[in-house]
Amino acid sequence: MPRKYIKLKAKEIIPLAQELINKKDYANLVVLENEIGFRNKAAKILEPTLNEIKEFLKNKNNKSIKQKQTISKAPKKETVKTRTINKENLKDESYVESEINNIGLDIDERLEPSNKINDKGDIQIHRIRPSDIDLTDTPNAWEPKSEEKGISGFSIEELEKLNWSEKFYYSLDDLITELRKTGSGKSIDVLPGKLIQGNEIDSGGYLYLFPLNTSAEDIFENAKVNLRIANNKVEGRIAGISLGSKSSIQIRTEKFLGDKTEGGKVFVDDTAMYEVLRDLIGAEIGLKKSTNNQTNSSTSLGLNFEFAEKLIKNEFSDIDEYLNKVNFEDKDQLNNSQINFIKNSLATDISYLWGPPGTGKTKTLAFLINHLCNKGERTLICSNTNMAVDQVILKCAEEKDNKFVKDGKVVRIGKVSNDDLNNKYFQDITIEGIAEKRSKELLNRQKVLINKKHKLEKENEELIDIYNKFLEADQLKLKQNNFINRGRNAQSEAKSMKEDLDRLNYQYEELVEKYNVRKVGGGGLRALIGRTPETLKKDIDRNNDKASNLNEVLNEKKILIRNLLDKNNEIGLKISKINNDLKDYQRSEIEYNNKKIKEEINIFSEEIQIIEKEIEDIKQVVINEAKVIGTTLTKTYLKASDLNTFDNVIIDEASMCMLPAIFLAGSLGTKRIIVCGDFSQLSPICKTKNLSITNILGNNIFEVAKVNDLRNPKENFSMLDIQYRMNSQICSLIAPFMYENKLKTGKIDSKKLLDSSIIKSARLTIIDTSTMMPFSSTTNTGSKINPINALVARNLINELNNSDPDFEIGYCVPYKGQDKLLRAITNVNLVSKITSGTVHSFQGDEKDIIIYDTVEAISNSNVLGPFLTATHKWAEGAKLLNVAISRAKEHLIFIADLSTLDKKLPNNSFLRNVLNECQRDGNVIDSRTIVDLQSISDELSKSYFQPANINFELPKTGHVNEDQFFPLLYNDLDQAKDAIIIFSGFFTPKRIEEIIPILQRRISNGVSVKFVLPSNETNGSFGKNQPEACEKVIKRIRQIGIVVDQRARLHQKAVLIDSDIVWHGSLNPLSYAGKTLESMMTCRESGVALQLAENLSLKYTSKRNSMKQWAEKENPSCPICGKATIFAKSPYGFYFPCEDKNCKGKVSTRRF
Repeated sequence: MPRKYIKLKAKEIIPLAQELINKKDYANLVVLENEIGFRNKAAKILEPTLNEIKEFLKNKNNKSIKQKQTISKAPKKETVKTRTINKENLKDESYVESEINNIGLDIDERLEPSNKINDKGDIQIHRIRPSDIDLTDTPNAWEPKSEEKGISGFSIEELEKLNWSEKFYYSLDDLITELRKTGSGKSIDVLPGKLIQGNEIDSGGYLYLFPLNTSAEDIFENAKVNLRIANNKVEGRIAGISLGSKSSIQIRTEKFLGDKTEGGKVFVDDTAMYEVLRDLIGAEIGLKKSTNNQTNSSTSLGLNFEFAEKLIKNEFSDIDEYLNKVNFEDKDQLNNSQINFIKNSLATDISYLWGPPGTGKTKTLAFLINHLCNKGERTLICSNTNMAVDQVILKCAEEKDNKFVKDGKVVRIGKVSNDDLNNKYFQDITIEGIAEKRSKELLNRQKVLINKKHKLEKENEELIDIYNKFLEADQLKLKQNNFINRGRNAQSEAKSMKEDLDRLNYQYEELVEKYNVRKVGGGGLRALIGRTPETLKKDIDRNNDKASNLNEVLNEKKILIRNLLDKNNEIGLKISKINNDLKDYQRSEIEYNNKKIKEEINIFSEEIQIIEKEIEDIKQVVINEAKVIGTTLTKTYLKASDLNTFDNVIIDEASMCMLPAIFLAGSLGTKRIIVCGDFSQLSPICKTKNLSITNILGNNIFEVAKVNDLRNPKENFSMLDIQYRMNSQICSLIAPFMYENKLKTGKIDSKKLLDSSIIKSARLTIIDTSTMMPFSSTTNTGSKINPINALVARNLINELNNSDPDFEIGYCVPYKGQDKLLRAITNVNLVSKITSGTVHSFQGDEKDIIIYDTVEAISNSNVLGPFLTATHKWAEGAKLLNVAISRAKEHLIFIADLSTLDKKLPNNSFLRNVLNECQRDGNVIDSRTIVDLQSISDELSKSYFQPANINFELPKTGHVNEDQFFPLLYNDLDQAKDAIIIFSGFFTPKRIEEIIPILQRRISNGVSVKFVLPSNETNGSFGKNQPEACEKVIKRIRQIGIVVDQRARLHQKAVLIDSDIVWHGSLNPLSYAGKTLESMMTCRESGVALQLAENLSLKYTSKRNSMKQWAEKENPSCPICGKATIFAKSPYGFYFPCEDKNCKGKVSTRRF
């Protein structure tokens, strides 16, 4: 919000406030209220004025709601097509009032449970206002800012004198240090695994094979990882990677996890890749980093760093090239800008191509590569993503009579993401396919050996299992001894603390006795020369503080001892069970027989490994003979020693590639380096808070090389200026703002408009979810989700797919959490028919229909994420939105809470302007019509939880009102078998008492139940007016065995039952709303409740694997009194204060 009164003094604000109140100038009163919030020094003077403003605005808000309640019939809804927003509307007082009243307020503050609004027409499609000089009630644009902290060991002047390779080396080193402090990394889901090699003397630990459940394209062999399986967390290293239809990884660890393991997660440190980059650069320039007393073993590869330095500085030279030998007539429909680029790239040793979306960059590069092949030159084509590489290689493969593809001279290294390339050309272009054709005999012999090995393992499975149980018992005994030793140490420390505490108590009694005597003048001569009563009082307070702190630590120590004792007993039971299973076996005999079998198995393993080595040698021959290598930048520097050098290096999508990676790829070139990309799209991801590191590692290559100044273009810079992907209406959303109107639309072979009853004939559509009052919340991983938006997306995707299956659909989101939620609530068959992911994952892709879900809605935050608020084209949010929009070929659909976005989007923001244009030129649809595409009956029919004893007909809509919801909910609750978790933004005694009998029945049958509730103070009018009654309700809930976690502010309204049942919407499940405009929806898909339980948990909570685990408490106990704590926020961040206001206990989130 703009601070228009920032120059006024406090004494000037007071009369101004009175004047605005007299004038009933609500808009400026809100601005003035915001300004007073910044005046910390004058807060006391301005407090009466601030209270008067708040009271005045509150009264007006209440009056506005009462006026709504008296409306007997809503006026006819004005469609977006027929209404316009102009300055007259914005100046109209009633219009401004309705918009201003709700600024910064949550939906639960605007409409408390006691208010009744019964007409569904009261909530209508919102209209987003255009950017305008008079639009003053919106917040300012916000972007996260980093601090320039410099590079360790160098002043600014010294850093400027370094060459780029040295800058990269030292910046990477600082980045690695920073990331290690934050523990940043990524996780990979693995399926249940098995032991494939035991702990023989020369094996270096246990080797496990895990099939992959998620993508793992960025991991590499020998990377250090943490493996988390059930309650075990062990360190290991990646020993092997197999990518393809049945991807898997091999992990070597020193800890025995059993012959077979459960599924789990593999955590890879973010620093692993950066270490490789740093060490490769360091080896070339004679700098080596020592880690853990070991010097980095990387050796120089003789890379062409001189050429790479010229690339970053854009110091290009002309090449004597006979351009008349290029036969452009062989290529259909190359336009002038494409031809100019090809000439430019051949004529200079360093060239840059600006290729906006859909401008034929891939086709142009394929033509260039084919020409270079015909000249006998060797070319590397690399990019930041597999998809971008695949598209160029696919274009090369699709060339008619391409002899280089048929002869295995065009080679794709790494995971193939493009289905067409994988299905049609796998044997011809992938390193695995070409090597397979050349090593059929070896592969047949390997298959025979593998079968013999598996047969031997199967025949002796019982013997191996018994031997592994002996090993497991050994590991458990070691663990048990560790717990015993820790327990003894803890007991010793506790005993010492108890003695110290007794001593402090004795001192306390002495001090109190002396104080009581001396404060009444007693004590004789000693009182005259000894401590005064005041001094004694301070000593008593100090003594109490010491005793309190010591008592707190002692209590923690006691808890630790109890936990260690429980774990020791648990392990003891496991050891006893294993010993009982092994009582009939002699260990020495089992070990002898197992050793003989393992020796036979190892013989087969060694022969298989020899064959694998021979196949790897064949792969290296394929690489050496290749004329074109296509791979990712990551693979380029990880396999730099295998790839050798190239005449030409082409780096595609370079704007989102980290500079050191571009530098290393460029250093493999000897004749040309060609950099392609779009600097109006995504920039490199550089996870640092140090602006000095960002400036060196995180800027895009076009900016660093100073070729993005369109007013003074360089000779070696080209732009493709005609796009053939997007319909002109879609292109017009981005061309003026992101491309300065230089991007034009060519002739497009467009499909007919999708024949759908939803989007009809519109190219641009907005689905407004504000009519359903959605909420967005931050997940435990820091992402965001919006369940209502996700449900709208699911129904919309199903409808569009049914309308015409030939239209390719993409669901694109700014937050990964929303993508995971959509997958959780959607059946697998439908998910398989679309592409779903974050904007970053869509880079380089295109779809007939793009659905962009903005996700943001009512939440605890008064500001939107920087993804959405960009006001200039260099901002990352603008680039992200540009990518999302430009993926669409035929139709673009936004799912957006227009009411929230209208309040929170800055004036002149890119998204505000885009939505306003879509609103003006396309259709705006009420989200309720989308939700109603799948009726509540259809959703209920998916589940084994069938409604019984329902005395009303189910509506034909996708949502139910309060009267319909609670009978259906109680029916579901009464059939719960595992766990129930209820999130409710309000709770009232009446609803609690109504629901408790059902929950008591389920608890008696072993069902775990948890309530997540607001703190008493934030529990609406009930909590504010009757805090003691609130406390009694919470006590009553806990007495019957329900776990209660309280959060100071809670928006989530959801009921999760077992792992497959979810209710969510705008109704508080534990309160009486009395508002039929509020509604609830249900979703019945496998694992949906488990996914939502994880998403709605606190980010400080570690991963849990079942609903029963999620139904356990998250908030820690108070360290002083042992009572429950409340999740709250202070000016210094989040923490857990004790629920007892008389107790000073609290737990920091860091400690938690």
